[in-house]
Amino acid sequence: FRKQQILAVYRYERIGYELSEICRILDEAGVPYMPLKGAVMRRYYPEPWMRTSSDIDILVKPKDVAAATDALVGKLNYQNQGAYDHDVQMYAPSGVHLELHFETIEEHYLANANEVLKSIWDEHAWRISGQQYAMSNEMFYFYHIAHMAKHFTEAGCGIRFFVDLWLLNHRLEYDHQKKTELLQAGQLLEFAQNAEHLSEVWFGE
Repeated sequence: FRKQQILAVYRYERIGYELSEICRILDEAGVPYMPLKGAVMRRYYPEPWMRTSSDIDILVKPKDVAAATDALVGKLNYQNQGAYDHDVQMYAPSGVHLELHFETIEEHYLANANEVLKSIWDEHAWRISGQQYAMSNEMFYFYHIAHMAKHFTEAGCGIRFFVDLWLLNHRLEYDHQKKTELLQAGQLLEFAQNAEHLSEVWFGE
């Protein structure tokens, strides 16, 4: 168990360093970007290394993909493994895996949810510093549910999705009307309610 703790801390530090370098280079290149998934979620855990990740997920606008990849290849020697339907697969010299997203989830999943997610940059993002942006709490919650539902319908989702969901419900503040409206528009309200209930059975009282 102690060995696994040490490995988790090591992975966190290695990914954290690469994330800081990615942010620095994208800031310098003038490319707006938005960290996703574990890069955001780990701040809500008792210790950030407890939220393990196998890669780094960053969202950029579709029009900025070429500028972002060129900057990371040119300045950090990242290897570009090619673009897929919603991201570009890249690897740092250290071996850390980066998924550079230009869409949050693939087009062929959850058509209604995808329509909602397309509004992130225009309606649900604000600047943190430099070129770094973050989603509103309501949209970040919706994105988590949509990502969870995608995995649930495709191949099953693991317990980490439910841990994250419990923390999102207990650590963040929301405009609950806006959150409900997003879930209804994406046809994910019933899924979210059931997932929340299960997370409370497992991790609540």
